[in-house]
Amino acid sequence: MISQEVFRTSVNISYDIGEHSFLKKYLPTPSHAESIIEISKGFIEEDANGSHIMIGPYGSGKSLLATVIANIVGKKVDQAVIEELISKFNNVHQDVYESLELLNKVNKTYIPIVLNGSYSSFGDNLVEKIQQELLLNGIEVFLPTEKNNIIKTINNWENNFPETFHLFTNKVKVRYSNYNHWLSMIEDGDRNEIEWFKQIYPELTSGAVFDSSKNGNFQENLQIILNVLKRENIGLFIIHDEFGRFLQNLDQSNIYKTMQEIQDLAEFVNRSKSYMNILLISHKNMSQYMRGFNAEHQSEFQRIEGRYSAYFVESDSANYYRIVNQVMTNNYGHIQKNVDKDYLNKLRALNLFRELNHHEVENLIVKGCQPIHPVTLFLLPRISRVFGQNERTLFTYLESDEPYAFKYSFERSKDYIYADTMFSYFFSENNLNNIFDERTENIIKTYQLIRSNLDARKVDAYRIIKFITLWELTNSNRLKNLDSDLISFATGINSLKVEKLLDELSNLKYVRFNRIHNRWELAEGSSVVVEELIEERKQDVIITLNSRINVLSELFPKRYYLATDYNDQKN
Repeated sequence: MISQEVFRTSVNISYDIGEHSFLKKYLPTPSHAESIIEISKGFIEEDANGSHIMIGPYGSGKSLLATVIANIVGKKVDQAVIEELISKFNNVHQDVYESLELLNKVNKTYIPIVLNGSYSSFGDNLVEKIQQELLLNGIEVFLPTEKNNIIKTINNWENNFPETFHLFTNKVKVRYSNYNHWLSMIEDGDRNEIEWFKQIYPELTSGAVFDSSKNGNFQENLQIILNVLKRENIGLFIIHDEFGRFLQNLDQSNIYKTMQEIQDLAEFVNRSKSYMNILLISHKNMSQYMRGFNAEHQSEFQRIEGRYSAYFVESDSANYYRIVNQVMTNNYGHIQKNVDKDYLNKLRALNLFRELNHHEVENLIVKGCQPIHPVTLFLLPRISRVFGQNERTLFTYLESDEPYAFKYSFERSKDYIYADTMFSYFFSENNLNNIFDERTENIIKTYQLIRSNLDARKVDAYRIIKFITLWELTNSNRLKNLDSDLISFATGINSLKVEKLLDELSNLKYVRFNRIHNRWELAEGSSVVVEELIEERKQDVIITLNSRINVLSELFPKRYYLATDYNDQKN
């Protein structure tokens, strides 16, 4: 088993707030700078924007950063630990250091309200969660929604469940002789009677708990909560982790209500004079999660997103490599061995790890991460960025016992884990149907079309197709054009065999060599073969010196240029 002390697969904000270890282990990350500075302003300045959305791939530290800020504004950890954290930024990023210094001096305590997962009503769930957390801190909030829901419940019993209504009225008569008098007390918001109804409700409904906040006026409830916060001089830090998961599972029937509530919340928070701050944590923009819906919904979510200040955080590839190195050394150090110079020279020629020096590439990547192949390691953090909302990440790949994960592949190969083997783990049949951006969807569709036609017995050809697909999905051509040498090195297939297979796949129109960009890529299914058309045309065209001159004359209408400007300047 991989030691859990090496890394945490994820941060659970609800449970990890108050943990000293998170602040002690937190390392200053450049991509977090803007988020820290701008989110801090929402607590420090009364008129600053308090509605934020943080966007980035898995492993980029979004939830960790939210936990760190919640610990500071919630006064959840020792002051010495906070000061130790802040001091880390003193010589790294002065603006972040100053922002955290001011954040730590905010007198108001902010109670963290953490939302996560899927539910039918965004507004009702938030209000209920706020009530629960405030009650845990000794503050009770009484909402008009409670009495309205009690009256609706009683009317429902009277009209549709007479036996329940009869049992209920008998209980009321034991308490008060006049049922209508008791009902008028509820309408007046009598706290004792409201609490009594909530206590007897489970007895009448086979143990169900009365939902006192459901279907209330969202903005009215927020205003009542804000009045309580001002009275107690406390604040709320609302954090919605995995916000993309909530949007992804949103029922179409609730979409308009949800959009309105998300917008109302942002506008209300921004007017709250820093008593409320909200941070949505996501892997994509809101509108991108609406690709399964119509264009109107996408456009509306894009507009709502404008109410939130957006920050984009990137994962640090070098940090990924060091984590994998630690895991591999701790668990597979006994099989790691030195590699020959030819192998190192091939890797250096590819220049994939530009953020590392030669010594780090040799010891950290090549030797220290065995048995993971260097190209596999290069692709791992980039695959996490493709999966905007998915449980499969670099971390789950390393520790999972599922088919095609690292341990599964290693037990069957006893050799390098080549890049193409990752494809079946990250892009299983279920994952292929996930909602991706348009570019990713097009690549996956091209792969599926090739897979449905390629002979399954051509194992190495399949491996090449999978690797080319991964290279395109991760947009790795930006760093290194995909040539046959890279394909051979990444898959472990002999270079001559790679050339032969690429020719076969090219003839079948499954791949093509892009002469403009000088790289191999998946063919998109065009029936036009440019090279063949050129060869056919050559048979009918005679190119002479005069024909070449005529073409040049058409391209350059002036036969010569006089250097008049030059002469004028010299005269």
